[in-house]
Amino acid sequence: MNNTSKQKNILILGSNSDIALDLLAKLEILNHNLILHYNKNNNLIYKNKKFIKNIFIKADLQKTHEVKRMFQTIKKKFSHLDIIICNFSTYDNSKKINQLKNYKNVYNINVFGNIDIILSYVKFFKK
Repeated sequence: MNNTSKQKNILILGSNSDIALDLLAKLEILNHNLILHYNKNNNLIYKNKKFIKNIFIKADLQKTHEVKRMFQTIKKKFSHLDIIICNFSTYDNSKKINQLKNYKNVYNINVFGNIDIILSYVKFFKK
């Protein structure tokens, strides 16, 4: 069992959501180092002033070069990551509900986006 009193470095992908905010509130109490990822919008996390002491990082996880840049930035501040929480996803476009291309896009982002995160993590932190 891990020592729960040790401060951990935790990357939360997709942190600008209600689910992530609930999680952040619980992790904040434990005084962990939280790295809060967002893509286009960070209004929810910035509205909650208690999260301001944490690190915010913007990246479009659909773009491999932005994932790489995100991990490079994190690596400069932390020698390791203890936990990555993948809370990011995309959903189907209701205007294109009858198009297979729409579902392929959702699948590519939600599945291959996570694989890209894992591969990038290994490249930067597991040498």
